[in-house]
Amino acid sequence: MKNYIFYSTLIGIFTERLFVHVGIDIKLIYGIFFINYLILLAFNKIIIPKFLFYIVFYLAVTSIIACVFKTDQPAAAIAQLLGISVSMLYFYNIYRYTDLDIETVFDKYLQVSFYLSAIGILIFVFEIVNGHFDYRLQSLMNEPAHFSGIIAPAFYYSLKKYKQSPKRFYVIALALILSGSSVGYICILLSAIIYNKKIFVLRNLIIYCAAAFLGLAAYLSLENVRMRVDDTAKSSASLDVTGANLSTYALISNLFVTQQVLMHNPVTGNGLGSHKLSHQKYIGDLTGNETFDELQDLNAEDANSLLLRVLSDLGLVGAFFVFRFIGKFYLKQDDWYILSRAVLIYFFYKLFREGHYFSPEMYFFVFMYYFHYQQKMKNNLDLIIKA
Repeated sequence: MKNYIFYSTLIGIFTERLFVHVGIDIKLIYGIFFINYLILLAFNKIIIPKFLFYIVFYLAVTSIIACVFKTDQPAAAIAQLLGISVSMLYFYNIYRYTDLDIETVFDKYLQVSFYLSAIGILIFVFEIVNGHFDYRLQSLMNEPAHFSGIIAPAFYYSLKKYKQSPKRFYVIALALILSGSSVGYICILLSAIIYNKKIFVLRNLIIYCAAAFLGLAAYLSLENVRMRVDDTAKSSASLDVTGANLSTYALISNLFVTQQVLMHNPVTGNGLGSHKLSHQKYIGDLTGNETFDELQDLNAEDANSLLLRVLSDLGLVGAFFVFRFIGKFYLKQDDWYILSRAVLIYFFYKLFREGHYFSPEMYFFVFMYYFHYQQKMKNNLDLIIKA
């Protein structure tokens, strides 16, 4: 039973495009979560950790205050609170119930990433052969950026462990390149930059130069990348989105809205799930916004970035706790840092590109990061005691 629950969860987070539409999209992963929840409940394996209670309590209290001051709406706050609670509780108990070594979990994730990448390459070839020359690899995910973000930890790890499996590295690297996603290319560059344990050493100069060369090559040769870089730089400097591409508009418009929220409520933000309401309130003040007509609400709900959404919804306090979590459970010792850094790359993607509070894979990585720290610290303490 433990194997079924673990593997169904692992495979499920990679099956974003597998759904049926009956008025709403019913995704395969939702069915997997529901069935596994019932199994855990049937065997009395669900527990609520204290930290989850504290998180939910804080979010509920700040949301109530925000609703009283009319910067948030009860329905939006409740929906986000339920989604966060259910997702966190599920993945915490999955890790706790299966009781697998986290390095084993990551190894299984690597295998799935490899096959997902291989499937994506086959689909890419099929699309190109059939004349779809603008196709960008996304495998079984909904978009290239999400595909790139979810396999980015696997790329970094396979780069570090290249000698163990060169084939795995080349397949995952090729899939990232064929995605044509700026997220994928940034993750490749970031992996190169943090390749060595000690980042700021002279011997890394060649790696940094190679990374810079690859980044420049992508900018010069790929119109999609060049357009986004140029538009983003221009719009960021002027806070004017006139003539910008949609990706740049989504980023700059939500950055502008978050900036306005922080000017009024910097400490606790406007309340959980409030960003859409804040977007409606402030977006009309952004120069050039009117040129996007019906697309003005692009990414209004998720802010196009988890960091922007946290700042908007939960303020500087919320952002502090996010970075506090990342810093507290990061492992620097021996080879342990490799897995920690691999997951950090996903966090980088999530914070700066995708703002859903409970996308299927998010808490898979969050609790992988958390339990990796717990297991290594416990093992280290046991060794000290035995010595």
